Amino acid sequence: MRLNLVIIGVSVLCVYFFIRLLMGDNGFSGLWNNQKDVIAIKAELEALQTENIELKQQINALRNSSEGIETLARENLGMIKKNEIFIEVISVTPMMPSAEKLPIDSEGNVIDSVIEEESSAPPEIISDKN
Repeated sequence: MRLNLVIIGVSVLCVYFFIRLLMGDNGFSGLWNNQKDVIAIKAELEALQTENIELKQQINALRNSSEGIETLARENLGMIKKNEIFIEVISVTPMMPSAEKLPIDSEGNVIDSVIEEESSAPPEIISDKN
């Protein structure tokens, strides 16, 4: 009888530790999560190392060449040389109706026969002004 209780107790402990091994934070699921974190951190580290190499190359170019400093001053600070004229080009988009704003029928076709009013006044008042 006593031996049976010991065997049952040891069996319960084994099942408990096995479940903790499978499901616990320090078990296989925790190991799986940690491996995913390590992979993500390694990818981030590689990206930062690549960026670090590029920044070191830019620093060396700025230290060894006045052209690099001039380009940096022109692009980032908007500086110009003496007797130069700065011209800023501004792109303007045309005022055309977009297809998204046009009315669409039930089949998805654009309705061409839409009349837009220029004024909210009745037509007879508009014709009297002309």
